[in-house]
Amino acid sequence: RLAMKPGKPCTFATIPRMKGDVRPLLVFALPGNPVSAAVTFTLVVAPCLRALSGDINPKPRRIPCEVAHNIQLDAERAEYHRATLDWSGSARLPKATSTGGQISSRLLSMRSADV
Repeated sequence: RLAMKPGKPCTFATIPRMKGDVRPLLVFALPGNPVSAAVTFTLVVAPCLRALSGDINPKPRRIPCEVAHNIQLDAERAEYHRATLDWSGSARLPKATSTGGQISSRLLSMRSADV
């Protein structure tokens, strides 16, 4: 189980192959909500695919930023908020502003997000 929000339910399994192939078949089952599926793919599946293809740095890119306003987070699970970045002004880092409601079925939060 993944302790992340959005991202439930998510399953990973390996299935042994027949005929002597030593590499198992990798199976990812993503959540049904579009936002949950996209976030889980970005954070879990894409890094795995990059690693399998030989990428020496397969993890998702991180962008240091300042949060424009306080965000109340879930104490039990890591939360991944969709946000816009404002690079204007004299600040050294961009300001991240939440796209609003972060429920996993809210596609609008993804449409307007930079990150």
